[in-house]
Amino acid sequence: MTRTYHFLNKGTTFYNLNYVARMPTTASRNGESLPFDDRNTHKSYEYATLFELEERLCSTIMRSTVKKLQSTLDYIKLCMDAIQPEDTSAARRVYLHLTHAIIRTVYKAGFTLRDMMECDIDPCASVEQFATKQEIHRYLEEICLHICKHMLALRVDKNQRIVWEIKSYIDEHFNQDFGLEHVSELMKCSSTYINRLLKQYTGSTFYNLLTARRIVSSKQLLSLNDWTVCQISNKVGYNNVHSFIRAFKRSEGITPGQYRDLLLYNALELE
Repeated sequence: MTRTYHFLNKGTTFYNLNYVARMPTTASRNGESLPFDDRNTHKSYEYATLFELEERLCSTIMRSTVKKLQSTLDYIKLCMDAIQPEDTSAARRVYLHLTHAIIRTVYKAGFTLRDMMECDIDPCASVEQFATKQEIHRYLEEICLHICKHMLALRVDKNQRIVWEIKSYIDEHFNQDFGLEHVSELMKCSSTYINRLLKQYTGSTFYNLLTARRIVSSKQLLSLNDWTVCQISNKVGYNNVHSFIRAFKRSEGITPGQYRDLLLYNALELE
């Protein structure tokens, strides 16, 4: 049976690689032949997008057991087998993308690779140096397993995991219209309990964290383009521009319009 593998980067063509390969029925790890099992995958192997690999790997590293992570790594290896052995550069680009995704995920959790590996490490530089995709995969596997074990040790504190998941959700969905009630349903916790945990671990309430994230993004948009304040308000998750202006002024002491004027004035002064 022949399957088509598409490795695609989100929104760009840099990783636009298309390969046709025979679907493997077994994988090999440490010399042992492992049966392929579709039940262990979230989606069909037919379209293994780069985004899918990134999402699955990062989620498994941070939230699952070593056994589940190894299954994910085997899945990635099977997908990478679709790339011709001599085309190391194509495989390297995919692995570099996954490596960057791992670094971002670790950082969002409040750590650095140095914290977890207990030494200075530059995984992207290492990936560039390996000669074969097998070597790259083994290196990535070693890093992933180390991170997973580190997170398992931290997961003893269930409350800390809940706080991390809420902060991650805010970071990824701040530009959408949602509130504490929605998050409490997702987490299966009461809104009072969530606010108590956030206050304990971060010093802020849910709405303070959400507002702070939205204000950071709005300041970036005010400095990078000429969208109206109303447009920026919608872009960062506010349905009402007046609510956005009030929140911005409470945070920064000035309105969004005044903030933009100040940026323009500073830019002219530099000239």
